[in-house]
Amino acid sequence: MIRSSLEGYIGGGSVPYSLKGHLKQPWLRGCLCHWKSQEWGRSRVVPHIKTYSRISPDMRNIAWLLLTSANLSKAAWGTKSNAGKSMIRSYELGVLFLPPPGTNTFSPYDPVTARGMLLPYSLPPQSYSKTDKPWLWDVHYDELDTHGNKWPIDPP
Repeated sequence: MIRSSLEGYIGGGSVPYSLKGHLKQPWLRGCLCHWKSQEWGRSRVVPHIKTYSRISPDMRNIAWLLLTSANLSKAAWGTKSNAGKSMIRSYELGVLFLPPPGTNTFSPYDPVTARGMLLPYSLPPQSYSKTDKPWLWDVHYDELDTHGNKWPIDPP
């Protein structure tokens, strides 16, 4: 997705996932999905916002939705030092959306009724296949992007 995005490889700067992190987190591969935003015409735009949600298997109900700048990293969420003090290297902001009082869920946006929660991505999400590879910002890519560049881009 990064290579064929509107921004090309440069857009990968907003997805700072390293080879070292990837090798330490083999479980994360099962959670990765392709970015697709057909309803909003943004499938080729590299997203930087992080969205975490709990959506029912039939894609009809959303229990909660978190839109945030927070990565799944120690820098974003903090750690405890050896002295037991909190170490926060980055401050993040997010908004948690919950269903209205008296209900357990809300629905994804329906353009016919103009009701429901607007999601920045298309449903259902498409999981990575066994052959799909995540973007890693610290790996060399020889295949040309949408601007004719390789990665890393050689300085002029």
